[in-house]
Amino acid sequence: MGLSLNRLYLILGISKQAFHQWVNREVLEQSYHHQLLFLVYEIRADHPTMRSRDMYYLFKPEFIGRDGFQLFCKRLFTEQTTLITLNMAARCRKGVALNGTILHSDGGG
Repeated sequence: MGLSLNRLYLILGISKQAFHQWVNREVLEQSYHHQLLFLVYEIRADHPTMRSRDMYYLFKPEFIGRDGFQLFCKRLFTEQTTLITLNMAARCRKGVALNGTILHSDGGG
């Protein structure tokens, strides 16, 4: 018992054209974000302390405003920092050596 797309459009109260326009906008936005992500990583590799506002004025992207760009960078590097921190915490719990010191865990949480 399948649900046809036309029935789904009817249930959601949108037209087929509106759905496909939305999909196309999402694909285009994702493409822009991937290109921007590549540029940000390239700049950060050469200039690790450059602020996101300075990068915004360097790139001048047309598809995102300054505040949106700063939020994009904040999310990007906050998630990256969180993952690095979680990875370090996991290694500490396993007793892996960090900076020549072996850390032991009592197994507690």
